[in-house]
Formats: sequence, structure tokens, C-alpha cells
Amino acid sequence: KVLDLATGTADVAIIEAQNQPSSTILGVDPSAKMLAIGREKLEASGLEDRVTLELGDAMDLSGIENGTFDKVSIAFGIRNIRDHMQALK
Repeated sequence: KVLDLATGTADVAIIEAQNQPSSTILGVDPSAKMLAIGREKLEASGLEDRVTLELGDAMDLSGIENGTFDKVSIAFGIRNIRDHMQALK
């Protein structure tokens, strides 16, 4: 199970799903517009059953239980987070 923070248009989440056929991915991003584009990409790739996209912020993951994921990724979104260490905790 993978958590992709600042997933944007879900590029990393899609690559993860393609490379790890048994994985499920939750992509979280603060931009509804980016997530809408990501959902279109998921439909086109046929991965919408394994990748879920949700509106959220890497700085506040209080709705996600600790230890829920085996892997966490954050790609280019890290550059937009003011407190890197807080986001990576």
C-alpha cells in the first residue's frame, strides 16, 4: 500500500501502479483541479480501481492512521512545502 503525497496529476501514482501490479495507491493533493486531471489519466490507463485520489495536505494527514502504508512518496511537491521535516515525519 502506497501513499503518494502532493500527487498532483497522479503521474507518480500511475507509474507505481504500473510497476507494482499488486499495490494500491492513495494520492493526496491540495489542488482539486490537479486531482481532476489525475482522475482523467487514471480512467485512460484503467487504473482507477487501484489508485484513489483525495483532496488533502501533506502537512495535515490527521485523517490517515500511522502505519497504514508500506511506502510513502513525494516527488516535485516537496519544493512547495515550507517545513520539509514536518511533512516527512
